[in-house]
Amino acid sequence: MQKKSLAFGLSFLVSLCAVWSIGSLFIESAGSSAGVLAAAREAPAKLTRVGVLLPQGSLSFAADYVRAGAELALRDLTAGTKIELAFDGYGERASKAQIAAAIDRLAAQKVSAIVGLANSLGAQELLENAAAKYLPVIALGAAEDRLSIAPSSKWLFRLSSSVDQDISALAYDALAQLPDERGKNLAVLASADAESTRAAAFLKMQLGANSGAVVGLFGPNQIAQLAKTRPDKVFVVSLETSLVMLPKLFAAGLNGRQIELVPSNLADYSSQPWAGAMAFACGLLPDQSVSPDLADRLAKRIGLPSSGAALQSAALALAAKAYDAVKLAATSTQQTNWQAGQPQAGQPQAGQPQAGQALRLALLRASMAASVGPKGNQISFDANGFLASPDYQRVCYDGQGRYQNAGRYSLAASG
Repeated sequence: MQKKSLAFGLSFLVSLCAVWSIGSLFIESAGSSAGVLAAAREAPAKLTRVGVLLPQGSLSFAADYVRAGAELALRDLTAGTKIELAFDGYGERASKAQIAAAIDRLAAQKVSAIVGLANSLGAQELLENAAAKYLPVIALGAAEDRLSIAPSSKWLFRLSSSVDQDISALAYDALAQLPDERGKNLAVLASADAESTRAAAFLKMQLGANSGAVVGLFGPNQIAQLAKTRPDKVFVVSLETSLVMLPKLFAAGLNGRQIELVPSNLADYSSQPWAGAMAFACGLLPDQSVSPDLADRLAKRIGLPSSGAALQSAALALAAKAYDAVKLAATSTQQTNWQAGQPQAGQPQAGQPQAGQALRLALLRASMAASVGPKGNQISFDANGFLASPDYQRVCYDGQGRYQNAGRYSLAASG
């Protein structure tokens, strides 16, 4: 039967979670390049400074990726663009006061925007403090939909898609794998955390609306009951407990062909005793591919071998997103610098509010070639700051519990 097309928009949780530690603020300038300095003398431009939050703690390895992407963008910016980077961060147990202090430090350095992961427990405090200072935040990874509720959400721009629309994408793609989904028996299994429970309910609705199939919703303590329904497909929605639920599904008699991960998480299950049962289990996730040239340059800067494994790394995609975010912030700021201090109609006060508003509007109108995803993909934002046209990749597991790329999709709205 003909499948109904869907519109898609933000990244579920394939990206790394942000864990920041309080640290010193570092400044690095594009002025280190003689060519940039010469061009700047010929065509003076107002200095742009971009704040970059580096992940620390248990994900400190990712700081090297974010820094490498930001610094490489610094080198690649058009001659005449005067830009500096201000690095800072805070820990996963940081208080609201500590988070506010980190934003204060960046604001004191007169940054125009903040780039970094924005999906930690402190994301709301980060956003609120940045918005209070009229500083747009460009999130590199998944930023939860709940951050779109408060008025400060208009200052958040996500280089990823929407959680709810990712689920729509996965539902559509997974149904396409069934020759005829009508009459099929589908099950959704969700871990107990609030976000997975909400996501599972939304997925159940999407599957039912687009297939006409019977869809059951089960919790982690109902796996035996789920198995008795003899499902054709089980959609495993789990942010934290897939390592607990998957072996229970296999012990209950299900196999990999029946499993769809929501989304796939690029995990390597080969060390698990049940790894072989993962054969043919699949899932969809926002595309993490990086152009070969940029991947090679980033890998060299980070100190990684230019191997196939490294080029498929979600962490390397994080570096590429940092690269894009810094370029996006810098070029958009340069285009709006003339408005700094210029009162707008009905807003007599001048200064940072006007500069910040101008940059926010420039970002909403921005379009730039993306480094993550298929060649020719563009970064542009919808009215809510979500990536307008995200691309997806399908991942399936082999008999050793390792994922293999199985295809890429550009899923766009078509009614």
